[in-house]
Amino acid sequence: MYKGIFDKHYDAVILGGGLCGIGAGLAMAGSGKKVLIVERRSSIGWEVTSAFNCTLEASVSPAAEMLEKRLATMGGFRDSRIDPPIFEFLLHELFEEKKIDLLLYCAPVQLTIRENLVTGVIVGHKSGEQVISSKIFIDATEEALLWRQTNLEFVQNQRCPARQAIFFNGIEERINLPILLKESGNARNITVHPSVWEKEACVEFEIPEYSVTSARLAIPDVILYVRKKVPQMKDAIATHSGFEPFPLEATVHLKKRTFRHPYFKNLFGAGIWIIPRKKEREKINTVAGRIRLGENAGDMAARISVKVPCPEKIDLLTSPQYREADVVIAGGGTAGAIAAIASARQGAKTIVLEAGTMLGGIGTGGGIHMYCAGTPGGLQDEVDSRVEKITSVFAGRFRAEGFHPEAKKFVLEQMCFEAGVEVVYQAMATGVETSGKCITGIIAILPSGKTVFRAKAFVDSTGDADIAVMAGAPFTIGREADEVPHCYSQSAGHLDRNGNMQIINFDAGWADPFNPLDLTIARRTGLKHLQKRFGARDRLLYIAPIIGIRQSRQIAGDYCITLKDEIFARRFEDCIGFMHTFYDNHSNDIENQSDEAVLWVWVLGNFLKTIGCEIPYRCLLPKNVEGLLVACRACSMTIDAHYGFRMMRDIQRIGEAAGIAAALSSKSGKTPRELEVRLVQKELRKTGALQESHRPKPAIPEALPKKKEIPASSAELKEILWPLVNTGRDAIPVLKQMLERATPEKKFFPAVALAMYKHRAAVPELIRCVVERDATTAEGPKAAPHWKSAIVMLGRIGSKKAVPCLMDVLSDRKADADALIAAIRALERIKDRSSIPGLLKFLKRRDLPKTRKFQISCGPVSEPVEEDILWQIELAAAEALAILGKPQNRIVKKYLNDPRSYVRRYAGRIAGLKSI
Repeated sequence: MYKGIFDKHYDAVILGGGLCGIGAGLAMAGSGKKVLIVERRSSIGWEVTSAFNCTLEASVSPAAEMLEKRLATMGGFRDSRIDPPIFEFLLHELFEEKKIDLLLYCAPVQLTIRENLVTGVIVGHKSGEQVISSKIFIDATEEALLWRQTNLEFVQNQRCPARQAIFFNGIEERINLPILLKESGNARNITVHPSVWEKEACVEFEIPEYSVTSARLAIPDVILYVRKKVPQMKDAIATHSGFEPFPLEATVHLKKRTFRHPYFKNLFGAGIWIIPRKKEREKINTVAGRIRLGENAGDMAARISVKVPCPEKIDLLTSPQYREADVVIAGGGTAGAIAAIASARQGAKTIVLEAGTMLGGIGTGGGIHMYCAGTPGGLQDEVDSRVEKITSVFAGRFRAEGFHPEAKKFVLEQMCFEAGVEVVYQAMATGVETSGKCITGIIAILPSGKTVFRAKAFVDSTGDADIAVMAGAPFTIGREADEVPHCYSQSAGHLDRNGNMQIINFDAGWADPFNPLDLTIARRTGLKHLQKRFGARDRLLYIAPIIGIRQSRQIAGDYCITLKDEIFARRFEDCIGFMHTFYDNHSNDIENQSDEAVLWVWVLGNFLKTIGCEIPYRCLLPKNVEGLLVACRACSMTIDAHYGFRMMRDIQRIGEAAGIAAALSSKSGKTPRELEVRLVQKELRKTGALQESHRPKPAIPEALPKKKEIPASSAELKEILWPLVNTGRDAIPVLKQMLERATPEKKFFPAVALAMYKHRAAVPELIRCVVERDATTAEGPKAAPHWKSAIVMLGRIGSKKAVPCLMDVLSDRKADADALIAAIRALERIKDRSSIPGLLKFLKRRDLPKTRKFQISCGPVSEPVEEDILWQIELAAAEALAILGKPQNRIVKKYLNDPRSYVRRYAGRIAGLKSI
């Protein structure tokens, strides 16, 4: 079986992937140790890659000197300044070279101990908490989190200032030396620094106390001040700012300097907090200084030999803290930020827990700063209006494609501040407290430790319904065929030829976002794709800290939105909003989707056809859970409905409704399920979220008009095929008659309609399409030749007469992966054991397709990502054979050891199948 990070026993585990942790990791790996670095962010070397502290001065650190040389050869270093994207690429290269394991998106919770030894460390992530075991542990957290749990005496620093960075591009003349501009408002020591790049400059300013909110709210005034004081920057565009401030002081420090813990002999520290004297901390608080601190800790730890028992009995050192509010929202992204504002404006004491350091999700931190489809109206219109008004401050004489992400970050921060929302950044939700079926608290890991946030009502805006699932809500993963989620993207900032900000959006692969190791692999894979396509000559501004996950789980709620709802623009009494969309499925393997999807896209060519419906309040209510609303892409809908109902405007819309409902619920003492939806609708009408002008219209009539006969000719049939297959079985006699009377070239559509009713009268025509490889194709993106659609329809009918032509497809060397997988799945549905020899023979082919090209949505990306798909073909065949009574244990076992969790899940499902 596959052994992941949580199954291994390391020589050293380093908690914290900043520069201190990296220095320690490089030192220990250089001594031949097997090292794991754990980081809660999406980026390692966060001081440079996230806070944009980009000065690398001369030092005595061997690792820093090596980094400088390699950065220079990559084009990422000039005049003591680092380019953050290239630096991040380099760090990942080094980790691979030194064979350092990495686990992102995981926050250290606490140590497990036995006598004077640390036996393990508990880390928290989106799906809970797990233990990692090792011989040596190094606390490289910024806050000395693990050391502070051991009752050592620390000194609390009273003043912890921080520094925020803003990058300008399109400056008129290169800045060669730093320019000190002093103060403006709350911003102090404003300094303009040169950059690696000719037309770029970096402005840094200090704030009195470390605060993401204070730093972000100060940015527009600093930009205006710099434009006024520095002539060559007056029309430049402020393209990006630090995702978080850089701390200029440790929050705590030891009274006596030591790298090794005085009691736990296998616990070490690597951070500026080990240094007692303030002046020495200030001096070493640099890029090179932090790396050197880590090297010193790693060198010392590498000399220690200790035997550590496995953490069988977990002795914990600390207990959680507790906080209370009226409403707690998990996730401050696309929906969560809007939900928080809406809730607080209803008078509810509202706390939003955000794992990152910015509000807005994919549109701000994900680099996809434009709307695709969706319906305006409501609170989001106010956000958009305020973003538009302040954009000129950021853009200068340039522009940003869509909206300016920095402007939206600021506006959301400002609106939350004005509404009285408490935003808790770097708060990773890892669990829940419940009383019966009612959720009573969310457990979150903060840099200061574990805290339980209790409230009267909760909103799950995690994107993947983490809170709902941990509370016991039923759910599905991905599509039904193989449980593969929608593909993800890894975006980045970029300038077009005219110096305007443009969006990079290309599909980078598949990932299970609720599995931290799979998410780590996805992030690192995305970085490799970016590095391959963008170098120093076509450089990136920044790498988006939020990975572009499109889908993972869908909860089962009180109502499940379907594709039919969207196509027929269905209405609901509990309507809380409208959607306008299209079937935006980035997958190129429609044969792995539902039969309805095959009909809509492959047969009819309706990929881009506008669809949409009302959004029912019930889709936000997870079954088996009380006190919770799910306002994110994981709300209750089928996977087919998800492809359209996931756009930013859609998610902002349900965020507003959920925030209002949560606030009203907390006031009334009723659960969200008990709450009268008319009260929510009343508030939504006030904000303009339920404007009649935004109500969607049916893409296709749900039923044929009364007194209108089904056409005697199939010429019109394509246009009314969808309502025909949803009319009911009364349509079958007429469809059979049409099929019989139609000329050969017009038989396909009535045959498909009959196939949707699983009627065998369609079989001869569908077999003909497959045998003749009928290439007739409907107009529209992703439409497929008739013969491929016919394969799926033959499987739906389940006729054994189709087996010979399907076996012929499997032996066809010209058939692509779509046709082969479609044929395998059709044979599985037909369940004829006579197909076993052909399937076994098929698996022996040496020329099976091995890769598939993913989609490029926008940006200067000429080369699409190619993803391995041999596993899809082999496992589809193994599944069919298992159902037919001929399990392929060798294939299944191979993929049970695959590093990709979605592949292992599909293999595991096959391993548990029963034959016919």
